Amino acid sequence: ETVASLTIDTAGDYHFTLSAPIDHPVNSVEDVLSLGFTVIASDGTNNSAPGTLTINVEDDSPNVGDQTIDLDVSGAGGSFYANVMITMDYSGSMSDSDITDMETAAIALLNQFNTTLNGAGDGDVKVMITKFASSAETSEWLTIDEALDLVDAGNPGTIGRSTNYDDALYQLMDSYPESGGVTHDDALNLSYFMSDGEPTENNGGDDGISAGSATGTEVGQNDWEGFLVDNQITSYALGMGSSVSDTALKPIGFDGVTGEQETDNSTLVQTNIDFDSLTDVLVATTPELPALEGKLFDSVNGQI
Repeated sequence: ETVASLTIDTAGDYHFTLSAPIDHPVNSVEDVLSLGFTVIASDGTNNSAPGTLTINVEDDSPNVGDQTIDLDVSGAGGSFYANVMITMDYSGSMSDSDITDMETAAIALLNQFNTTLNGAGDGDVKVMITKFASSAETSEWLTIDEALDLVDAGNPGTIGRSTNYDDALYQLMDSYPESGGVTHDDALNLSYFMSDGEPTENNGGDDGISAGSATGTEVGQNDWEGFLVDNQITSYALGMGSSVSDTALKPIGFDGVTGEQETDNSTLVQTNIDFDSLTDVLVATTPELPALEGKLFDSVNGQI
């Protein structure tokens, strides 16, 4: 590899070319390295005289000053896959403004998942919506946009006015295996159950989610927790307003990934949530992509 070259013509004019970095004695400071070349001048006969041509090579460090660099990091946040289940209470105790607040919170939750998905390099999110009162109706697996439309459609008008936890969970469990959900190995599975009141109706047994296992379309706590564990689902149970107890919701709040039930210190079951605070509570549960990390500059060569 040629590092430097020196040429001299017959008139004594020279040209020095530096083709590659040269080693300076101290590389942490700017300095000047003198290169000496022996030159012999001749008149073309027998007369000649030696001399030295010195080339000074200055070691300059880059100095860019303050710079602003705009980087587009959209799609650089890794992958994001999720199945999201939202169960919404349309019983008679829910006023029009309560329903509006609940739907607004559900829409904010879905938009947050959409934001996370858009920030990922690849991924997919599918949604299943359950609307319940005396009975429940559960959708097929939907895209986020389709789920937003279904939430915005409001009360289906065919589910009565009582509060039936059993049918809400049964319809969800029955519909979950249908094709269309995200099947990626790294998919997160999250369930959100929202109600403003105690259960007042059932599918043939006790009101609410009873201990142990149930038969038929009743849902026992063992049935629900087994479903969550089998499908690695984390279930949140959220009480809107002040009329629903922790006791009624506690069997629904369960982490199927760790196999742990709601404890007093966890966020799986929350009660006495003001309707106007429901959006913040829901959005706070959404997962985030890992922070984007990397090295912008090479500290040795100063290269991006």
